[in-house]
Amino acid sequence: TATVYRKIKQLEELQLIKKIKVVRTLDGLDRSYYRGLVSQVEIKFVDGKTKYHIHKIQMEDKLVRLWQKFNE
Repeated sequence: TATVYRKIKQLEELQLIKKIKVVRTLDGLDRSYYRGLVSQVEIKFVDGKTKYHIHKIQMEDKLVRLWQKFNE
């Protein structure tokens, strides 16, 4: 369990995920919910080296998704 918490903290620090809410269960425990902030990952192998580029979700993308939900 501790390893999972460390990995989640690392992903938050890298801004790859974001905690969106915390719900207290009937048992008195907190249940956290997260949202991914990555839209695409490109991985390339060039001259024996690995290169990558992370595309994060932009604010405009979030607004478009919000409007799409209103239209449904």
